[in-house]
Amino acid sequence: MLINISLLLDKHAHWFVVGAWLLCPIAIIAVYKIGVGIIIADAYRRDYQLVYPIHKTIIAVLGAAVVTSLVVAIFASITLAIGKRAVASGFIVGVYFALLGGSSLALVLAPRGPQEIFQRHVGRQLYNLPRHNKPPNEATAGGGFDFVVCLTPFDERDRSRCQSSTLVSVRPREVGLVNWSDVRYWSENWREMERLQDVADHEAYLGGWYDLRTHSVHNVSTPYYARRDNAGRLLRLVRCFGLQGDCEHYTLIGDYALYYRTKRPSYRSGRR
Repeated sequence: MLINISLLLDKHAHWFVVGAWLLCPIAIIAVYKIGVGIIIADAYRRDYQLVYPIHKTIIAVLGAAVVTSLVVAIFASITLAIGKRAVASGFIVGVYFALLGGSSLALVLAPRGPQEIFQRHVGRQLYNLPRHNKPPNEATAGGGFDFVVCLTPFDERDRSRCQSSTLVSVRPREVGLVNWSDVRYWSENWREMERLQDVADHEAYLGGWYDLRTHSVHNVSTPYYARRDNAGRLLRLVRCFGLQGDCEHYTLIGDYALYYRTKRPSYRSGRR
């Protein structure tokens, strides 16, 4: 039987090679028709947390098919040209059977629903974030990641029931706080701000604020609350939106630099 298969492969080698070359444009067309459509749909979806692993698997399978078809066609042509007809045909059949089997297995094992767990890094530490915390698809510049926490009710997993939430940004501690524009503006201008009475172990100041969108300074009464260590290094800064608005917090905790936004704390500062 093996002899018959070898004779068959040798006899029809040129047709196997022709078929291998015909599969190249078919694979490329499949990428264009299927793969590009998936990429565009994922890029313009409204909810960017809805990441479907099956889509990534389909793209990977199509990409493997294109590369494999080109490599197989070229190698088989060379092998046929040097007279190894059975080897050329056998190589085509073997590789395509392996591609078909591996692709089918990958597609069967790929989850059909949206991805529920996202892996994110802070320095060398790895965290698994659930989808209800809305992790973005890519890590942020400088290391770390952002996620959303439901505040009312706290850490509610059903988004439709969440009444208020806040964005939390996590960075490695060594990155520090000055990369955030509020902290940088305060660090450069706190000496010119009006100093208020300390409150809750925080130095209190009143000054303007820097608008990152317009790259301009607004001279609106803006409270700042700062806490430093014994060496004078900033450990925490709270910047509030006016005297009654919400507050943005920038703080160093353990190995992390954090940003989050909350309702105004119960700070009360009087002028000196």
